[in-house]
Amino acid sequence: MEEPFESLVARPAVRAVLQRAARRLVASGAADSREDGEQELLLRLWQAFCEHPPRPPMDAVAWATEQVHHHMVDILRTRRRKDIPSGDMRSILATGDHVAEIDRRLDIEAALSRLPAELREIAQDLAAGYSPTEIADRLGIGRTTAWEWIQRLRDALEDF
Repeated sequence: MEEPFESLVARPAVRAVLQRAARRLVASGAADSREDGEQELLLRLWQAFCEHPPRPPMDAVAWATEQVHHHMVDILRTRRRKDIPSGDMRSILATGDHVAEIDRRLDIEAALSRLPAELREIAQDLAAGYSPTEIADRLGIGRTTAWEWIQRLRDALEDF
């Protein structure tokens, strides 16, 4: 069964793809504002959705990301044909915005939101690069306690 367009663009991962791409459009001079860039991208998605909507087994978020990427390539090609300096237009095609990465971040956020406050704080400190000893000092707990909490964090995250 096909997913309606409204629910597709309401997904947080799709919104993140659109917002990131819109910022790149503004930075490259291809759009006047982030809102204009997002509207342009939404129009492109709507047109593509009407012509060839995502069908299983393709994930709808991957489909939307692919459509945004194709639109960015079209903009780059148009600028080349018109001999408009492309500036940093290649940056709008950055490869770091893969759907898997966005999904991974959303999964991590969901997992962290379910943790108790002390484990969430430990996770944030570990992500910031603090060592277990530094975490113990920062939180005013013993080093053994810090190590135990880190193990509890690992155990809790394995369940997700």
